[in-house]
Amino acid sequence: MNLELEPLEGLADKFSRMDYCSVLYDPEKKRAGYIVDLAKKHKASGVVVLLTKFCDPEEFDYVMVKRACGEAGIPILQIEVDRQIVNYEQAGTMIETFKDMF
Repeated sequence: MNLELEPLEGLADKFSRMDYCSVLYDPEKKRAGYIVDLAKKHKASGVVVLLTKFCDPEEFDYVMVKRACGEAGIPILQIEVDRQIVNYEQAGTMIETFKDMF
């Protein structure tokens, strides 16, 4: 991050260098492959995808991420949350069950 930039220019600079984010324009849709590559690189047993409810870009990308993980033989778990969530017990149970599958 360039601290010499004005705040708005700094924000624009940051966004112009971001990659693999659902909400940013990416006609090549590289995020799914990136997630699979990360899982393989770190020898992950599975992938947990945390989606924000009603975030269309994340929901659209999930289809590609799920397909890419399936083709790579990597188990995947989707957890959908909203911003006002105060009880994480259900998500915790889902993650524990997913972990116990390995």
